Amino acid sequence: LIRPMFHLYQGNSFRLATLAAITLCSLCFKIREIQQFIMQEGLEIILQQLNPRDEDLLQYTLQLLKYLMSVPQNIQVFLGKGVLKRILEILEGNSTPGVYYSDEVLTLTCQLLIMIVKNVEEYKVWVSDRADLIMSLFDIPRPDKHMSEALVAEIMNLFLEKLDETEKTRIDAIGAKSLDGFIRKINEDSLRV
Repeated sequence: LIRPMFHLYQGNSFRLATLAAITLCSLCFKIREIQQFIMQEGLEIILQQLNPRDEDLLQYTLQLLKYLMSVPQNIQVFLGKGVLKRILEILEGNSTPGVYYSDEVLTLTCQLLIMIVKNVEEYKVWVSDRADLIMSLFDIPRPDKHMSEALVAEIMNLFLEKLDETEKTRIDAIGAKSLDGFIRKINEDSLRV
């Protein structure tokens, strides 16, 4: 069942690839042996599908990645294959001017970053180094003018991962970069109501 799903997942039809990704997510979520098989046989295919040709496919690929990275050893494997660079490209936005990823895609991206920061010591400073990029998510134009609560929560969680650190300079750096942005967005949202 898994091999035909991978064949559909890497095919040219976005609809079939997305359906295959949904199936792989469901199987991966429920069965640990399938996670292991996917890590052995499908790692490169998953990384190829992080190319944002279709947002639905990208969303389910990120979900699949999230399930696979729930095993801490897998995080190192994905980092070795360049997954952080791909995640950063998603955060930086679509290459088409005026076209942005959905809050669902950005939420999953933040969740993946949280998993990396929590589990890999050398990425602990990542959040404070990229605070401006993370804060720029608040400035993305949205059709309904409001950021989803889930995305706001994941951005806060990402910053809180750093605020748990006792090193004062990191806390000050994050606070200085993020507090003004959070206050500005809260004020803007309250004025729209």
